Amino acid sequence: MKKLMTTLSCFLAVFAMMADHVTVSSKADFEAAFFAERTNDQCDTIFVKSNGTAIGLNNGKDMPKAGKIWIIGVDNEEGKMSGIKHQWNLPINQASDKLSVFFENIVLEGAGGTANSKYYFQTKDSNYHYIDTLKFTNCVFQNYNRALFRVQPAEKTNGLKDAGDINYFGVEGCSFHTGYQKSDPMSMFRMDMRVAEMVFRENLFYDLGYVHSLIQFSTMSDEAGRVDIDFTFENNIFIGWNSQNSLMMFDQYVGQMSSIKINNNMFLVPNWYDAYNNSFIGDSIAQANPDTLSNPKLHHVASVQFGMLEFMNNVLVGYKGPRENITEDGEGQWLMADTIYLTQEDHGFDWSIFTDAKSDLFNIWKGEKVYTADVEGAPIGVASLYTDEKKSVVNVTIAVEGSKSAIVKLNEQSGVSLSNKFITGDEITIEANRKGMLNKFLGWSDGVKDAVRTITLTSDLNLTAEFEEQPYIAVWNLEQLDKNNVKLDAPLAANYAAEEGVYFLKYATHDGTQYIDSTTQAIMTRNNKISNDYTTDLRNCLFVHTDSASFADKTPSDYIYFEIPSVEAGSYLLFNIGTDNTAYKTTNVDVSLDGTTWETIKTADMYGDYGHWIQVEAKMPASLNGKKAWVRIKGDETSGYYSPAQLEADFAAGTAHRTTEYLFVSEIFYVKADFVNAIPSVNVAPADETIYDIFGRRVMDVDNLQPGLYIQAGKKFIIK
Repeated sequence: MKKLMTTLSCFLAVFAMMADHVTVSSKADFEAAFFAERTNDQCDTIFVKSNGTAIGLNNGKDMPKAGKIWIIGVDNEEGKMSGIKHQWNLPINQASDKLSVFFENIVLEGAGGTANSKYYFQTKDSNYHYIDTLKFTNCVFQNYNRALFRVQPAEKTNGLKDAGDINYFGVEGCSFHTGYQKSDPMSMFRMDMRVAEMVFRENLFYDLGYVHSLIQFSTMSDEAGRVDIDFTFENNIFIGWNSQNSLMMFDQYVGQMSSIKINNNMFLVPNWYDAYNNSFIGDSIAQANPDTLSNPKLHHVASVQFGMLEFMNNVLVGYKGPRENITEDGEGQWLMADTIYLTQEDHGFDWSIFTDAKSDLFNIWKGEKVYTADVEGAPIGVASLYTDEKKSVVNVTIAVEGSKSAIVKLNEQSGVSLSNKFITGDEITIEANRKGMLNKFLGWSDGVKDAVRTITLTSDLNLTAEFEEQPYIAVWNLEQLDKNNVKLDAPLAANYAAEEGVYFLKYATHDGTQYIDSTTQAIMTRNNKISNDYTTDLRNCLFVHTDSASFADKTPSDYIYFEIPSVEAGSYLLFNIGTDNTAYKTTNVDVSLDGTTWETIKTADMYGDYGHWIQVEAKMPASLNGKKAWVRIKGDETSGYYSPAQLEADFAAGTAHRTTEYLFVSEIFYVKADFVNAIPSVNVAPADETIYDIFGRRVMDVDNLQPGLYIQAGKKFIIK
């Protein structure tokens, strides 16, 4: 009761002191709020508002030592959840420190790839780590790494492995999916520490990838100070095959008076294989052994040596009940073993009770037997998945017509042709995406002209988005980037071009020698630049990085360039520049007839503090019409340096030094004359319409528009 009242009083205090809460949308803001020093009784609430994306955080930082922290995700207008990508170490603290962290309504993703060392929460050192409460409510765990929670302590000087304590560990109303796909995973929850209470309730596990085990207790021997655990696992649905002999391993690493309750769950081995389910089988094994799926090797739900076990009303398909793990000396037995197994007739289970499990549609009609299969007439599994009406599958297909650059979107999916399964009554959002101004959207095949539509499904849906491509010549929008700091092969072909195999972007030093970097021929890129606000203006961009010696001496800088076989009259070059470090103040657009002698046709200056992109528009000179020419984008070494104000102060104080040039160039569009002119103009922008830049990106800070060309309600206007 004491713990409950302490938590409740803190929860009420949070909302009584709303002045102390903070809303964050960037890595810097989140980490400043989360890692702040606190006392045991200090309560903080961090609202994460990341516009339906996940904020990438720094890896390997220690969690705070004390305090009570709520991390609550805020959905965007479309109902998409906010999220974070993280990999944290447990706090290094003392038993007197009280840390509690509560995650609510947020997406949690793994950070740092899928290497064996990557986890959400982990410790492998010889320190002590103390947590009062770690609780997850209505969260989504997705794209996770080798384990979610890994405590695997190093041996201490006394020869024991003692990592510390967790008073309460709770997971309720969450989903786990698209997990680790390599063949050497660890337990999803490796708990080599003392845990007083652990609760899993109303969670859905599916599309898990390779599963070693769900929960594993280890190393906490009697000598190391193991404790009795109060463990509850109820009303969950677990769909997956695990490689170990038991899905949950308690064995001798919890106390003799532990209470283990595993009730009203579904433990199901899928009867199909794909990338995330039984992927080790494959076509060859399935063909050679047709009964592999129908008769999987049965593993135990749990392995228990000590404690009071209650195992009731569980649906087992491909699993068998818990096993008593007796030592060689005959030690270890359940003090109480209440086990009620539901037969096939009892629970009436068949995969068909789900709307379509293979398509991740897990709704169950309340008329199915499992809805009242509990001995008290309650549902088995996750109660929120049961529906009053029997749901049927609806097939949705959308595709692009009339364009090789446009795409369509179906909820989170995007591509030129998409199909997916839903259930009757589902609400979906479809979008005809023009890829900036590369296309004109003509309408959907059913006559609707709205590019974005929300549809409530009643039957199968098949639609085509009809486009007319705008007159672009070559476009490098770098849409192939799926992570930061990728090196692309050079010469780099345009993502879209009126004529294939003609337009290639290259990187060169001042003398025209094609140069990329010291290790490989690749163009350096970024995908996390350059705004302070990580939710609104991050762009894929090229990184022009004149080396430190040349940059410091203001010798001619590196540049990017491409060749035009024949310049078309009135053609334009459109792109953006920016920096978050230091660059030359002026960026030039130069042209050449021989690739050696250059003439500047446009200059663009960095201005203000960093955190925004500057749009550049350069018209090809009439003197080049019909001629072969080269175009380059290059920092002007005669213009002086530009850096953010704080960085300039650091330079002046001698605490930082100017090194490499950091010029970022995003979205290079080389287009025909009527590409821009074909868009109708407005003199005054409508007040309530969404604003986009010429590259198709929504502009969030509409009160501080930078100079450039913008689109609103299908018409253009210019800020000078």
